[in-house]
Amino acid sequence: MARCIACHQADGGGIPVICPPLANSPRMAGPSDDLIRILLLGMKGAIVRNGSTFNGIMPSWRFDLTDGQIADVINDLYARWSPGAPPVTGEMVRRIRDETATQKLFPTEKDLRLSE
Repeated sequence: MARCIACHQADGGGIPVICPPLANSPRMAGPSDDLIRILLLGMKGAIVRNGSTFNGIMPSWRFDLTDGQIADVINDLYARWSPGAPPVTGEMVRRIRDETATQKLFPTEKDLRLSE
């Protein structure tokens, strides 16, 4: 969580205009594939959350964290802000890592084609 807290804050509230909140975020409700893609590829560009626009850069953790570590991060996020969400496994992360192997880092939210 040390990597996440700097931008999303310990309470999950984010930083106005730059980093969206994790608390009460629709992303915490799933599907987990979306969160895995975001952690692997990062993201840039403006996004709207809870009526506010954020325009920062989410770093990619593709080269810094293992599949198991990314699963652990998401499971910790779920434990904090989406209790009851199905757990994420390293195998799930590996599948998305393989699927996104040729994608450019830092796509926009639209480029990621995240679930609505």
